[in-house]
Amino acid sequence: MSVSLTLPESLEQAARQMADQSGVTLDEFVASALAEKIGALSTEEFFRKKREGATLDDFRKYLDNVPDVPPEPGDELPDGWSQ
Repeated sequence: MSVSLTLPESLEQAARQMADQSGVTLDEFVASALAEKIGALSTEEFFRKKREGATLDDFRKYLDNVPDVPPEPGDELPDGWSQ
């Protein structure tokens, strides 16, 4: 499939530069960027639908199921932080 796009010159130059740095063609870079954007928007829509109708009580019930255990090594809060 072929699509013709009109881009602002600054956007085209930035895309060409990033494509070159990534070792791909401009077409490959644009297709990858478009796929990434579609994925992000699809994920956003998925979670928007999941939260429809949810209440704060639902969230609290969910959190009540989280075990009260110390964090895994490396997941601790930095010194000086508190919960």
